[in-house]
Amino acid sequence: MLASTSKGAPELLDRRDEAAIFPAGNFLPFFLVTALFFLWGIPNNLNDVLIRQFMKSFAISRFQAGLVQSAFYIGYFLLAMPAALLMRRLGYKTGFIIGLLLFGLGTFLFWPAAIVGRYGLFLFALFVIASGLSFLETASNPFIAQLGDPQTSERRLNFSQAFIHYWCVDRHSLHFFRRGTQPPTD
Repeated sequence: MLASTSKGAPELLDRRDEAAIFPAGNFLPFFLVTALFFLWGIPNNLNDVLIRQFMKSFAISRFQAGLVQSAFYIGYFLLAMPAALLMRRLGYKTGFIIGLLLFGLGTFLFWPAAIVGRYGLFLFALFVIASGLSFLETASNPFIAQLGDPQTSERRLNFSQAFIHYWCVDRHSLHFFRRGTQPPTD
């Protein structure tokens, strides 16, 4: 489509500029999944805080502490493709359910790991959490893409995923975890 600019020169307009980025009838599901992207970003930002806490609690080396990041991102790596294949076969709703179950299981595994006091159990719990996040994020991409005009799907995805690494999460989580571990300054 051609349109003229203020200087009178014709300009080519893209159809994507005319389509709404936010789906009119599906705004609530879009908003909820976008809010969940923000919440799913919290475990990603907690890894650095957990490394410092594990180094204090378990007296481990920097190499052993680096296994926190490894356990977490290996969960993403190993489960992303199986999640996509499973969702191709059973649908993204199944991916959401499996992801939530794995994420919940991983968070509950922190409790027995704390009772037993074993670093390896914490690493396993982080792996399970990341596996659940892998399913959740893999399921949410096609869900967000289909909520509106196909021509604006990439803009909806970019908007939603922008909240996954929101800057204040790390600062607030760091304050929360340091609150009880700092020596008194009397």
